[in-house]
Amino acid sequence: MDLVDESLHRTLTYIDVVTKHGATVSRAQLEIFASQPVPAPRTTRSLNLSELMRSHARGYEQEVTPAEDSVAFLFRVGWVRDREGGVRLTELGRAVLSHADRPPLADSEDAPITVTIDPADPLAYARLFDLLSSHGNGLLVDRYLKFDGLADLTSISAVNRVLTSNDDARNRLSLFARAVGASSAELEIRTVPATDLHDRFFIPDDGPVYILGSSLNSIAKRPGVVTPIADAAASAALRGAYADIWGRAAVIPEATPSELEV
Repeated sequence: MDLVDESLHRTLTYIDVVTKHGATVSRAQLEIFASQPVPAPRTTRSLNLSELMRSHARGYEQEVTPAEDSVAFLFRVGWVRDREGGVRLTELGRAVLSHADRPPLADSEDAPITVTIDPADPLAYARLFDLLSSHGNGLLVDRYLKFDGLADLTSISAVNRVLTSNDDARNRLSLFARAVGASSAELEIRTVPATDLHDRFFIPDDGPVYILGSSLNSIAKRPGVVTPIADAAASAALRGAYADIWGRAAVIPEATPSELEV
């Protein structure tokens, strides 16, 4: 059961917004806002019989109140005032404007999902891959990716690019080239020095970027999370930064058929 209705919620939020931004609102100002928190609409009232008789000579049967325009509303609730030199925002108005200018939050129904990885869950790895597969094409950034992890990635069509370190211990990069050459997946792998990479990400071409709590090699072997970056500006900044790194990274060529036969 809800403790407050929409009207009370709006009024409480108004007080919270105003005070958080260092402004104050008097009881009179609050009552004005609460009584009509948006510009008053146009209203029409039918006249009763006695009113009709009195107004008959004037030739109308309804009483109309014009809608309140935006400027009148701003003055009524005290968000602007007319001073020498022109109209100015009040402290209340500045507080409301700061609140209105805040970055938009994703709708809860459309918000990206955080996946919790529990090693005791036999489907932990499947849950991760289901999350990655639910997006369009994207880039996986994993400095420590190993051959087994790459082999699994070839089954996820959403991951069509992999950025990893150029560490070739145990012929790691040669194995990568063979894996890509033997797979029908459209997967491109590029490498950069290990010092250029730190955190692990899945970066879809559109939408939120996901932070992987650990390398794909061990993500289902220890507790962790795959967390979305809900801030659109932050996701865009990361997408741009890694696009630059990708552009200067070295391409691992696919192994040729003759190399695969060796």
